[in-house]
Amino acid sequence: MLTRTLMTIGVSCCVLAIGSSARAGWDYRHGAFSGQYIIYGDEPSATAARIPTPGDTKIAFSIRGRAARDLFDAIGPAPREMSRGEERCEGNPKIRVRRLDTIFCRHYAKDGYWCTFGFDLSTGLSTWGKAGDAGCD
Repeated sequence: MLTRTLMTIGVSCCVLAIGSSARAGWDYRHGAFSGQYIIYGDEPSATAARIPTPGDTKIAFSIRGRAARDLFDAIGPAPREMSRGEERCEGNPKIRVRRLDTIFCRHYAKDGYWCTFGFDLSTGLSTWGKAGDAGCD
């Protein structure tokens, strides 16, 4: 009985130590980022975008740097059946791409991390975003 109690206390202490050390490696912080945005109607491309109208107003964000890397890492590769994962661009296999629903991120050693996402301001739902860059170009 005493042995079982001591083992239970020992295991509990180990679990608490592991939990507190895992939390110690993460800081709750708001990070600064740089990026671009565009408010538009219709589709987020230079050829299809139109003047926003009531019922058709969207915003697209494009971010780079540390925030884009953090988002790229947070998405992480996952099984295809989850509509999520990492791919390589067909035209340039050095470009790594990660997608999660309407969030698109890429990494290319030549120009770093870049992510794009957007929101439909008429509904509040997420939508594709693209502001000033191309995915696999």
